Amino acid sequence: MTVVALKQRYAGHAKRAALVAAAHSYMGRLVVVVDEDVDVFSSDEVEWAMATRFHPEHDLVVAH
Repeated sequence: MTVVALKQRYAGHAKRAALVAAAHSYMGRLVVVVDEDVDVFSSDEVEWAMATRFHPEHDLVVAH
């Protein structure tokens, strides 16, 4: 899993960052983009952010 933290500056910024990370990560099958306040090195913080901030109906992007 690749985790990227960023300060979203425009609509679609997180999606673009996720696609770039997926293209440049070795064997990266899952990319998670979180807000800048989440510590990407703490799996607990990343999982908490996913559990409390993620809305699948508009936050999930499947690229194949």
